Formats: sequence, C-alpha cells, structure tokens
Amino acid sequence: MGLSCLLHFGSRPVLVISSAEAGSQIFKTHDLIFSDRPKFIFFEKIAYNSKDIASALYGDYWRQLRSICVLNLLSNKMVRSCHAVRQEETRLMISNILQSCSSLSSSSSSSSSSPVLNLSNIFMKLSNDVICRASLGRKYSDAREDVHEDC
Repeated sequence: MGLSCLLHFGSRPVLVISSAEAGSQIFKTHDLIFSDRPKFIFFEKIAYNSKDIASALYGDYWRQLRSICVLNLLSNKMVRSCHAVRQEETRLMISNILQSCSSLSSSSSSSSSSPVLNLSNIFMKLSNDVICRASLGRKYSDAREDVHEDC
C-alpha cells in the first residue's frame, strides 16, 4: 500500500500517508472505515449532540443533512438569489480597500515604506457580511457595532 505511519496525538490516533497511491486506496477502497469524525464533548454540548452537518457522524443522518444543504441551501436558485448581496459587498470591500490605501499612503508619504493592509481581516469581514446578509438580512459588522454600542 505504500509508506504509512500511525502517530498518536494525545489519545487520538493519526494516520500519515506518504504516497498518492496509498491515499487513493484509502479514500476509495476503505472509505467507510476512515470517513467518520472523532467524537468531541464540545460538539455534544454546543451542537446538540453532534446533530449539525459539520460534526454529525457519517451515516444516514449525515447523508440526509448533506442532501438538504445541497438541494435547498446551495441550489442554483439560492446562489443566484444572493448574487446582488455578493456584488454589493464586494464593491464595498474594494471601496474600503482603496480608501484605506489612500489614507495610509498619505499618512506615510514622508517615510519610504509602502502602506501595509491586512487582507485576511478584510476577506473575513466580506465572508461574514455576505453570509449574514444572505441568511439573516443584516451585516455581521453591523451586528458587532450594535453590541459595542450596548456596552
């Protein structure tokens, strides 16, 4: 099957596969053996005893959840219905990037270093805002501002 190594990360066994051939055999031939997720107390307490799609054990229930997500939440109709939200949030993100770059470059015009912008945070905000607007009708960043105003 190729080179493989079984490691133990604490009490969790971890199988390391070092070749594509062995990986292919494991994920195709022995898929059911390796397809399950480990049980964590966190998911039992927070995710209603692992009833969400991210933590549910592989089986009929997980396949039913996946089917619901694909047919309803991720259908072409739903994706198209969120197009305007994605387009507007992307436009706002680009506008904010340009505004930040111009303000950073004007403030650092005396120094020789170029402005630095953390794109990871910007893309995370974009993702959160699109998901929240599409599913809840309001931006994630707006909800955070409301929380800060209440404090």
